[in-house]
Amino acid sequence: MDEERAREERQLSPDGCALIYERLPGKVRRLVRWENPFGTVHFFRGEGGSERHVSTTFANGAVVSYGGEGGRERKLKTTFPSGMAMYFEGERGEEHVVYHLQPCGAMVHYEGEQGRERKVRIVLPTGQTTFLDGGKGFERWVKSTFPSGEVHYFEGGRGRERKVKVIHSCGEVKHYEGERGFEREVRTARAHRYSLAIADEFTEAEADESIAPDAPPAPVQDREAEERAMRVAFELIEEEECRKASAVRKAFAKAAKKKAAKQKKAAAKLARVHEDEAAAPAAAPAAAPAAAPAVLSLSELDFALDDMAGAVPCIRETDAATSVATSLACVICMAKERSVACVPCGHRCLCNDCGKPGAARGKCPMCRQRVQAFVRIFL
Repeated sequence: MDEERAREERQLSPDGCALIYERLPGKVRRLVRWENPFGTVHFFRGEGGSERHVSTTFANGAVVSYGGEGGRERKLKTTFPSGMAMYFEGERGEEHVVYHLQPCGAMVHYEGEQGRERKVRIVLPTGQTTFLDGGKGFERWVKSTFPSGEVHYFEGGRGRERKVKVIHSCGEVKHYEGERGFEREVRTARAHRYSLAIADEFTEAEADESIAPDAPPAPVQDREAEERAMRVAFELIEEEECRKASAVRKAFAKAAKKKAAKQKKAAAKLARVHEDEAAAPAAAPAAAPAAAPAVLSLSELDFALDDMAGAVPCIRETDAATSVATSLACVICMAKERSVACVPCGHRCLCNDCGKPGAARGKCPMCRQRVQAFVRIFL
């Protein structure tokens, strides 16, 4: 039974990323997970050589889900710890937001291509729907519909929308003037023929200019409460977007700081090794044999290579991770072809530069057995 279970293999890259593979007896190993030092984890599914990216989790708790075949994965959904969820459509690299759900239950719909998405409609759990118009960042309210059948119309720029007209299901049409929050009713009309389906085409010519004095006024408490709820939901949406942008900036700054500290530490360790090698011949007696060169461990060699004038390109988070599964690159520098095998395990996993004889006392990066010698293989 133990032989039939999948065996997990872990492979480290020079920039500190960890590639986790799963190997079944008699099958090609497949990539299942890729972790970077900053807390980002990518998950993969599929057979060896045709893995596809399915999701990514970030240190701040956000989760991005992907769909599509390997090499053509596209973003479908992003969820945040606050409970907000964003949904996307479009081909890979051109995904655009189509709507997102707020923790309060509000749904915001968008239109436009990637980077230019603009809000066009907001639906509250109460059933109120507000329509917006304008470019990204300048959306303004133009109309709100309520479950009771009322339709409110607005005018003015973003943040200064004022109510100008209200059409009730009973046929009343009220006109308002004044700044936002201080609108006052100036005129009321009653329609002889009214339908919500033709509310936008309703004209004053189809209405009487007065209402019978004994007609009871329409209740306004519910409408005012719904309008206040709509404004609060809109403010919460903007606050969440600002908080999300700030969290992204902080995460990038923290990641850059960690990488700089790591490279500085590796450079200092390499400098100390060079100093020890330079001082060793002076301290030894004239008749004594030359001192043996210092040997770096494979982990120290990873950090040293990562700091050498950008010799090793950084692995891109999505495309490079998917192609690593079938590459024949050196597992240490990930830049040159494998041409050196470890003895006695026989794993061909190093290039000619990383498999120098001076590192013979290290361990095989594939199986972690102690290496007695390196043998170059010519294909």
